[in-house]
Amino acid sequence: MSTVESQPLTGATRVPRAARPPETAVPAPAWSDDAMPRRVLLGAGGVLFALGNLLHPLEHNEAAEEAATWSAAHLLFGIGGLLIAAGLPLLAGRLGPGRLARAAYALVWLGFVTMPANAYIEMFVAPNIDHHTMHEIESDMTIVAAPLAFAFIIGVPLLGIIGWRVGGLARPVAAGLVIAGVTLLVGPGLPVAEGYWIIPATVVAGLALAATTLPWSDSNRPRRVGS
Repeated sequence: MSTVESQPLTGATRVPRAARPPETAVPAPAWSDDAMPRRVLLGAGGVLFALGNLLHPLEHNEAAEEAATWSAAHLLFGIGGLLIAAGLPLLAGRLGPGRLARAAYALVWLGFVTMPANAYIEMFVAPNIDHHTMHEIESDMTIVAAPLAFAFIIGVPLLGIIGWRVGGLARPVAAGLVIAGVTLLVGPGLPVAEGYWIIPATVVAGLALAATTLPWSDSNRPRRVGS
């Protein structure tokens, strides 16, 4: 560097180094390398979960077990649930540090990570035994299956409520999760076949989770709120 460049001009105001404007930083990519695998897992899992439930027969009976889409439905939503559980940490930072946020995350993760077990039973056990025996097996499994189902049914709308509250989820996504969860809660009281409310609710939940991986969802940053 020359003497002219290194010395300030006579009479010029010396600008302290700390007060000089910082150089413009190169913006970080919206999708960091460590987040990209999570996005792929969560996005693919949400779509597969929705598609699997969409293929499921409207009624859960012996005739349904003979349906052409029975195995495909359970295979897809089982894989989808596992992929969602693997990609769900992508949303952890958007929910904030509150206790309710951690509870919602844990419940949803638990509900999805255990779905392959149910899918396996429906694919490989149910078609090989009579429906009455299968019903007895399901009754014996209630002590384990009921809390897991409850975790999913409660966790999904809670995730939507927390996401809406802190601004970590887009409003349509948060609303979709809340509607899906409420539908699953009140559905057993409706005078229609279970497929008429389970299928729409689970499809909406899967697509809502998949939508959290879209680029426009990156603009949602959690606000600081109490737990």
